[in-house]
Amino acid sequence: MNFDPGPLFYKMAKIFSDNYTEENKVIICNEGGTRSGKTWDAFHLIVAFCDHNRNANSDIYILRNTMVNCRDYTLKEFKNCMRVIGINTDNLTTSPKPNFKLWGNNIFFRGLDDENTSEGYPSDILFFNEALEMTNLK
Repeated sequence: MNFDPGPLFYKMAKIFSDNYTEENKVIICNEGGTRSGKTWDAFHLIVAFCDHNRNANSDIYILRNTMVNCRDYTLKEFKNCMRVIGINTDNLTTSPKPNFKLWGNNIFFRGLDDENTSEGYPSDILFFNEALEMTNLK
C-alpha cells in the first residue's frame, strides 16, 4: 500500500484521536484553495480510520453541495486517491447513490441539494468537501 499523506493528515489525525468517542462523533469541513491536498489528506484519514476499525460497520459520509459535484469531482478524486494508495475500488457502487465498503466500513457519497430526500447522516465521520460551496446548510 502506498500510504503517503501530507502534513494536514497528521493534524487531522491528532484532532480526531483527541476527540473521537462513540458519543462524540467527528465532522470534517474542508475549505480553501484547489490542489492543496486537503481532500486527499481527508481521504487518508478515512482510510486510516477504516484500517484501524476493521469490520466495525462504521458509517462515513462524504458530502458536497450537490450530488453532481460529489460524483463529478469528489468521487473521482476519491477513486484516484484509492488507486494511488493501492486500494481496489471495484466494489464501489455508483448508482443510484455512490457507496463503498472499505474493510467492513461504509463510505457514502451524497449531495446536499435535495432536501426532500435528505438523510439524517447518522455517521461516525462526516466529511464536508468544499464547505464554502454549501450555501444550503441550515
